Amino acid sequence: ICLSEHWLRKSQFHFLNSIDKQNYLVFGKCADEHCPEKYSYSARGGVAIMVSKTLSPYVTELVIDSNRICGIELKLPNLPSIFFLSIYLPAITQPNEAFVNELEYLMDTYKSYSNHGTVYILGDFNCKIGGPRYSFTQDRRSQLLESLLIDNNSISLHVQDFAKGPVCTFQSYEDGPKTGIDHIVTNNENTRDIYNVFVPDESIFNVSDHKPIACTLLIEQCHAHSDNLYESMMADKVSWTKALEMNSVNDYSFAVSQFLWSVQMPSLPATKEDIELYTIRLL
Repeated sequence: ICLSEHWLRKSQFHFLNSIDKQNYLVFGKCADEHCPEKYSYSARGGVAIMVSKTLSPYVTELVIDSNRICGIELKLPNLPSIFFLSIYLPAITQPNEAFVNELEYLMDTYKSYSNHGTVYILGDFNCKIGGPRYSFTQDRRSQLLESLLIDNNSISLHVQDFAKGPVCTFQSYEDGPKTGIDHIVTNNENTRDIYNVFVPDESIFNVSDHKPIACTLLIEQCHAHSDNLYESMMADKVSWTKALEMNSVNDYSFAVSQFLWSVQMPSLPATKEDIELYTIRLL
């Protein structure tokens, strides 16, 4: 989970770790990353990545010299590295020079890690990116960003035809225009690893002016003889000795078998509809 513009100071960052500390670790940068000693600090900023503790043995925080970029490396067994960069670029209210400097540093970082694995940039770009589902009149920011993405054969995922949900992710203040300034950017070749991308529509539970972008990746094993990833991560979570000692396996088998006796198998030859009905009854 990548967060942009959380506004937290160094002294407040522990709050993110308290959200779901049993299941998530948090890496991030604060709004006052380079000057936490200041009594008053009003600049916007702060980026973070919340990582499931299931993956924590395979995650390393990246050292990036910017308070607007937080990154991690995910190195799963027998698989190439995947890098995630959570970012927050300067808002339109800030000088164009600041945006250009931060964007160029971000793209240099993107290219650097692309030499070592797959990279995804996620967050608030404060800039629109066009695609099959999104067209607009470009300004200086979007022209620069588009040229850099073309140079790196990269795209924004949620504006592609395979994505679902709204394209505009930000509702400006006082019922102003809606724009698509939040993105997940990666190399165009990585779309083969994308299972789905969607932007949830309006929800009463969303208290932000921004909509989240959800993306599911397909991670396949690169070596034919490597162990199943899920099993390798979860094997230490199952105590079969305890389950056998407490007779849990037999209890479970008995409970399931009692239910299955009442489910009649379809007569042969079974049609597709018969099989689907039989499966529904089992579930």
